[in-house]
Amino acid sequence: MRTELYVARQARRLTLRQLAKLAHVAPGDLSKWERNLEQPHRPGAQRLAHVLGIFEGYLQKPVTDREAQRRLVEVYRARFMDEQQRLTFGGLALIIGDEAARKLVKAKPGWKLPTDIPHDDEDGA
Repeated sequence: MRTELYVARQARRLTLRQLAKLAHVAPGDLSKWERNLEQPHRPGAQRLAHVLGIFEGYLQKPVTDREAQRRLVEVYRARFMDEQQRLTFGGLALIIGDEAARKLVKAKPGWKLPTDIPHDDEDGA
């Protein structure tokens, strides 16, 4: 059994030591709080809630390991999709080549080319 504290830390890709340092709490205490072995002291809970951007009372809410895993997969999937949407034409062209990038962009109507990238009909081809 985990806590929302654990899910929030993992979702932000922070190590236990990183979060402990940011919230000015002992890593050992944080580990116990994440596993719901102890309740966090009020100042520590306030700092953790502030750093993680969640409600203090939510930190110790129990979460099954299965539910934590499911929610983290959703977070990582959403983050991956967001990163994919931010891929620029130039970045795509570096990865798969200029011609392949042009074909992909034409096939996907949601993509918009930057104005400095010539379309096929504009470059004399």
